[in-house]
Amino acid sequence: MSRIREEGFVLSPEITLPRTAPTSTYAFLGMRGSGKTYGAGVLAEEFLGAGVQTVIVDPVGPWYALRLDKKGKKRGIAVPVFGGIHGDVELLHTAGELVAQLIVERRISVVLDISDFTEGQQHRFVTDLCRTVFNLKKRNKSPLHFIFD
Repeated sequence: MSRIREEGFVLSPEITLPRTAPTSTYAFLGMRGSGKTYGAGVLAEEFLGAGVQTVIVDPVGPWYALRLDKKGKKRGIAVPVFGGIHGDVELLHTAGELVAQLIVERRISVVLDISDFTEGQQHRFVTDLCRTVFNLKKRNKSPLHFIFD
């Protein structure tokens, strides 16, 4: 596992985020196909590589690819994927609270692939997840970076 570099988190030759980046808020905005997910993926790779607890909520399904190298052949980042067709374990839309407890108590990073859920199920899962993480983090304070695609 790499450490946070002296200069911070290098996203590109032109963009370096400060060492405090994991506790800040960012938005990747643009037209469809402009690289929003790619940019957020680079951010996730930097954070995960530095040991920053990161949770990715994936409503479409491509984030499992963090586990692959750039060519898609070899291992990339060792991050578990819950749900979706590439998931390590099944994810139920009713499990938002349970998953939140696991994330906070075990301090794990994870990709939550909710692409198989209906829109209503996605709303329920994410609402339960976020509400529970927020309440648990009041007692278990530590940096946690969420990425919502």
